[in-house]
Amino acid sequence: MKRETRERIVQWAKITLGIVTAVAWISAIIIIYRSFDTFEEEAPYCIVSTMVIFGISTALYKGLDYWKDLDNPPIKEEQSS
Repeated sequence: MKRETRERIVQWAKITLGIVTAVAWISAIIIIYRSFDTFEEEAPYCIVSTMVIFGISTALYKGLDYWKDLDNPPIKEEQSS
């Protein structure tokens, strides 16, 4: 696959991933909000769902970066003593 094609696919995948993440997070918060009576009951669920959703999203985002740069590894600079 050409590098330009891969970069374009990764760019659109990142945009799609961001939109899906936002929708998933908002829907999770709304479901939690409707399920409990007080803030003290729903706060732990909001925190955990936020951490899980954005943790998975971050891992996928980094995976897309890795896939984009698969043929072009970063150059490590040598340290001079």
